[in-house]
Amino acid sequence: KALRRTIPMGKKKALVNMVNVWVAELGLSFGQQQVESKSNEIDAIPKLLDQVDCQGSIITIDAIGRQKGIVEKIIAKQVDYLIALKANQKGLYEEVVDFMEKWLTTLPSDESIDLGAWKRREKEGV
Repeated sequence: KALRRTIPMGKKKALVNMVNVWVAELGLSFGQQQVESKSNEIDAIPKLLDQVDCQGSIITIDAIGRQKGIVEKIIAKQVDYLIALKANQKGLYEEVVDFMEKWLTTLPSDESIDLGAWKRREKEGV
Protein backbone atom coordinates (compact mmCIF):
# COMPACT_ATOMS: atom_id res chain seq x y z
CA LYS A 1 0.00 0.00 0.00
CA ALA A 2 1.14 3.51 -0.75
CA LEU A 3 1.42 5.67 2.34
CA ARG A 4 -0.73 8.76 2.20
CA ARG A 5 0.94 12.12 1.91
CA THR A 6 4.14 10.64 0.47
CA ILE A 7 3.19 11.52 -3.10
CA PRO A 8 5.23 14.57 -4.15
CA MET A 9 3.31 17.48 -5.66
CA GLY A 10 2.77 16.88 -9.37
CA LYS A 11 3.75 13.18 -9.20
CA LYS A 12 1.60 10.07 -9.37
CA LYS A 13 3.60 7.60 -7.28
CA ALA A 14 4.14 7.56 -3.53
CA LEU A 15 7.64 7.71 -2.11
CA VAL A 16 6.81 5.06 0.50
CA ASN A 17 5.07 1.76 -0.26
CA MET A 18 4.51 -0.98 2.30
CA VAL A 19 3.34 -4.56 2.51
CA ASN A 20 1.51 -5.50 5.70
CA VAL A 21 0.42 -8.49 7.71
CA TRP A 22 -3.15 -7.76 8.72
CA VAL A 23 -4.73 -9.83 11.51
CA ALA A 24 -8.43 -9.67 10.64
CA GLU A 25 -9.79 -10.98 13.93
CA LEU A 26 -7.85 -8.34 15.87
CA GLY A 27 -8.26 -5.58 13.29
CA LEU A 28 -4.61 -4.56 13.35
CA SER A 29 -1.40 -4.70 11.40
CA PHE A 30 0.98 -7.25 12.88
CA GLY A 31 3.97 -6.60 10.65
CA GLN A 32 5.17 -4.31 7.90
CA GLN A 33 7.91 -4.26 5.30
CA GLN A 34 8.77 -1.22 3.23
CA VAL A 35 9.08 -1.83 -0.48
CA GLU A 36 12.56 -0.65 -1.32
CA SER A 37 13.16 1.99 -3.94
CA LYS A 38 13.43 0.49 -7.45
CA SER A 39 11.89 -2.74 -6.14
CA ASN A 40 8.39 -4.13 -5.74
CA GLU A 41 6.12 -6.25 -3.56
CA ILE A 42 7.58 -9.45 -5.00
CA ASP A 43 10.83 -8.71 -3.15
CA ALA A 44 9.21 -7.30 0.00
CA ILE A 45 6.68 -10.08 0.70
CA PRO A 46 9.26 -12.84 1.38
CA LYS A 47 11.14 -10.50 3.74
CA LEU A 48 7.93 -9.82 5.63
CA LEU A 49 7.11 -13.53 5.81
CA ASP A 50 10.54 -14.10 7.40
CA GLN A 51 9.60 -11.68 10.20
CA VAL A 52 6.31 -13.18 11.34
CA ASP A 53 5.23 -16.44 12.96
CA CYS A 54 2.08 -17.28 11.09
CA GLN A 55 1.83 -21.02 11.74
CA GLY A 56 -1.78 -22.03 12.26
CA SER A 57 -3.01 -19.06 10.22
CA ILE A 58 -4.51 -18.64 6.79
CA ILE A 59 -2.61 -16.28 4.52
CA THR A 60 -4.63 -14.42 1.92
CA ILE A 61 -2.78 -12.45 -0.70
CA ASP A 62 -3.58 -10.75 -3.98
CA ALA A 63 -2.46 -12.10 -7.33
CA ILE A 64 1.12 -10.85 -6.99
CA GLY A 65 1.60 -13.58 -4.36
CA ARG A 66 1.38 -16.21 -7.09
CA GLN A 67 5.15 -15.93 -7.59
CA LYS A 68 6.89 -19.28 -7.11
CA GLY A 69 9.31 -17.99 -4.45
CA ILE A 70 6.49 -16.48 -2.40
CA VAL A 71 4.38 -19.64 -2.56
CA GLU A 72 7.37 -21.80 -1.61
CA LYS A 73 8.04 -19.58 1.43
CA ILE A 74 4.38 -19.78 2.50
CA ILE A 75 4.37 -23.58 2.16
CA ALA A 76 7.61 -23.81 4.16
CA LYS A 77 5.90 -21.93 7.00
CA GLN A 78 3.25 -24.70 7.06
CA VAL A 79 0.25 -22.42 6.76
CA ASP A 80 -2.87 -22.57 4.64
CA TYR A 81 -3.19 -19.92 1.96
CA LEU A 82 -5.49 -18.34 -0.59
CA ILE A 83 -4.09 -16.44 -3.52
CA ALA A 84 -6.23 -14.31 -5.81
CA LEU A 85 -6.23 -15.33 -9.43
CA LYS A 86 -6.79 -12.84 -12.25
CA ALA A 87 -8.14 -13.60 -15.69
CA ASN A 88 -4.88 -12.35 -17.25
CA GLN A 89 -3.24 -15.61 -16.08
CA LYS A 90 -4.71 -17.29 -19.14
CA GLY A 91 -3.82 -20.98 -18.85
CA LEU A 92 -4.10 -21.22 -15.07
CA TYR A 93 -7.26 -19.13 -14.89
CA GLU A 94 -9.02 -21.27 -17.48
CA GLU A 95 -7.97 -24.48 -15.71
CA VAL A 96 -9.42 -23.20 -12.44
CA VAL A 97 -12.67 -22.10 -14.12
CA ASP A 98 -13.01 -25.54 -15.77
CA PHE A 99 -12.34 -27.28 -12.45
CA MET A 100 -14.84 -25.13 -10.56
CA GLU A 101 -17.54 -25.57 -13.19
CA LYS A 102 -17.03 -29.34 -13.13
CA TRP A 103 -16.94 -29.77 -9.34
CA LEU A 104 -18.85 -26.76 -8.00
CA THR A 105 -21.99 -28.65 -7.03
CA THR A 106 -20.01 -31.27 -5.09
CA LEU A 107 -17.71 -28.89 -3.20
CA PRO A 108 -18.64 -27.93 0.36
CA SER A 109 -19.68 -24.31 0.68
CA ASP A 110 -20.62 -21.79 3.31
CA GLU A 111 -22.55 -18.58 2.98
CA SER A 112 -22.67 -15.63 5.33
CA ILE A 113 -24.92 -12.62 5.12
CA ASP A 114 -24.13 -9.18 6.49
CA LEU A 115 -27.57 -8.33 7.84
CA GLY A 116 -26.73 -4.64 8.15
CA ALA A 117 -25.76 -4.42 4.48
CA TRP A 118 -28.74 -6.56 3.47
CA LYS A 119 -31.15 -4.29 5.36
CA ARG A 120 -29.55 -1.17 3.82
CA ARG A 121 -29.92 -2.61 0.30
CA GLU A 122 -33.50 -3.62 1.03
CA LYS A 123 -34.27 -0.12 2.32
CA GLU A 124 -32.68 1.48 -0.76
CA GLY A 125 -34.58 -0.90 -3.06
CA VAL A 126 -31.42 -2.43 -4.52
